Amino acid sequence: MKHGKSIQELLTVLRDREKKDFTVDSSNLQYDHNSNSIITVENNEAYKVNQTCMDQIGTKLNIPSKYMDILNTNDHRELLSTNINYWFENANKQVMIRAFDKYQDQPATARAFLSPRYKVVDHDQICQMVLPKLLDNPEIEIVQSEITEKKLYIKAVNHSMKSEISVGDIVESGITISNSEVGYGSVSITPFIYRLVCSNGLKVNDSKIQAKHLTSSQADRDGVYNLLSEEAKEKDSEALLLKCRDVTESVLSQTVFNDTVDKLREANSVRIEQPKKAIEFISKKFSLNQLEQESVFDRVLNRDDSNNYTSKYSIVNAVTNLANSDKVSFDRSDDLQQIGGLILNLPNREIANVA
Repeated sequence: MKHGKSIQELLTVLRDREKKDFTVDSSNLQYDHNSNSIITVENNEAYKVNQTCMDQIGTKLNIPSKYMDILNTNDHRELLSTNINYWFENANKQVMIRAFDKYQDQPATARAFLSPRYKVVDHDQICQMVLPKLLDNPEIEIVQSEITEKKLYIKAVNHSMKSEISVGDIVESGITISNSEVGYGSVSITPFIYRLVCSNGLKVNDSKIQAKHLTSSQADRDGVYNLLSEEAKEKDSEALLLKCRDVTESVLSQTVFNDTVDKLREANSVRIEQPKKAIEFISKKFSLNQLEQESVFDRVLNRDDSNNYTSKYSIVNAVTNLANSDKVSFDRSDDLQQIGGLILNLPNREIANVA
């Protein structure tokens, strides 16, 4: 597993960062390329734009991402301002900007550029609901916690719930909790398998909660959401958070763990006759880049299992082991752990009989 923050460090970050959200018409915004800032016209407040927010500005204004990348260099940044400001003026869009206020030596920062319908579910709210369920159990250890620009990640294992896939290859039950405050995925609470021999993590693709951060499409079409009081919106979010608390406990159940262990044991018996072609297949199916594909193949060749053949389990472990690499970002590491779970759920014939 990749090293992140301790849970105490993570909670300190959540406590110290002051959030500021506001909705504004895009015509009341200006982008300044010299300072890489969004400026609100009415009150002349400036917010540095991080990469996540810049990507979303391009998406909302329908400026192609490759074109944005070209403009976002020293030689073309003035043209970047011209493009963004033209569409700010002419897009006629209401947008929600999520920002952090100035903190110590860090400037006020725009971190998301979203629809006003975006339902805010913040990291600290999730932590308040789920952490007591984890920290109050002496058998549960939080093995990873981190906050990136895009997401919160908390992963924990239950040391009292373990099993062998093969002799000496022990796995433990766990849970992964993720959330985005900036539009990169819904609240997700998912079973997690922790492999002791190499500290690999596998996300089981059986998410119990994936709550979209948007109001229902029907409510939006009918105009109902605009009529709701702040109290009603808060109650809606409160119901979701209570579900998070309760589902956290159920995901750590013996039944969920046993089902996954059975799948892993079966995968360990599935022979892959052409590993290179199988890895090319899963790379195309799950969007692994060329370097990732080569790294997975190297890990299969140097695998640590006792089989004298490559198995479906070997490929799952190679992908989840790549997630531990220092060359992989936290966000991509989580993607790879999820891809490992998706490979596990592939029909055996689909991966074993690749021609």
